[in-house]
Amino acid sequence: MDKIKGKNATDAEQWLRERYPLAYTAYEEKKERNRLPLLQISSEKLKGGENQSSTSPTNGIWLITYSSGVLRTYLIYEERKVRFPSVGLAQGDLVEKDGHFLLEFGDGKLERLRFQGNTLHLEHFDPANRYPGSPTLTGTGKRLELPNSESRPDNGEYAKFQGRWTVSFPDEVYRIYVIDSKGNFRCITGELVLQGRLKKKGTDVLADGNANEIERLTLSDGKLCVEIYRPANSYPQTVALTGYGERTK
Repeated sequence: MDKIKGKNATDAEQWLRERYPLAYTAYEEKKERNRLPLLQISSEKLKGGENQSSTSPTNGIWLITYSSGVLRTYLIYEERKVRFPSVGLAQGDLVEKDGHFLLEFGDGKLERLRFQGNTLHLEHFDPANRYPGSPTLTGTGKRLELPNSESRPDNGEYAKFQGRWTVSFPDEVYRIYVIDSKGNFRCITGELVLQGRLKKKGTDVLADGNANEIERLTLSDGKLCVEIYRPANSYPQTVALTGYGERTK
């Protein structure tokens, strides 16, 4: 086509369509037949996830939606470690295998993860022996940036709260707080990520990432105390929950 009357491919197709419409139709049908097997192969690869290598997991908070509608939030940090705070604190490691990453929390289930930039594709196997062929659920995730929680000399207003904190509440409910020196925070609750900025009210330091509650943060002997007021208008009289935590690496 690109040799017709010295034209480039685009101009040649236009010329053929105008001068010889029947020949152009036959040409298009042949081109489509040649292209179809390639499209089918690509489609099968996308559906099965085969031969698709995963990029390395990026540290951050990953918001995951499963095919069942269930939501989870994973914190992935240094050395491919994963924490999932909810009722109990699930902890695991990402293990690379066959171009994907496997994750187990010791609960008899297994997940296969594939990372593509800030997107995560996930297969959930329950029980784990269904792996590798029959996932019970699939899911997709999006990455949320973390505030800078690295400890270093800093004169930010909230520098003493800076860090990554794992806080336990009654009934083994856990939350992970990531706070920078300027008071920007993310709070991982298991299903949701609360975010905002710490603020002062009198001598109190408050977090109001959730419209239905207010949290008051204090430090004592290197530990973080979080008092949750729910509903928000119960502050400062009635504390619904109190949790305590330590900085974690």
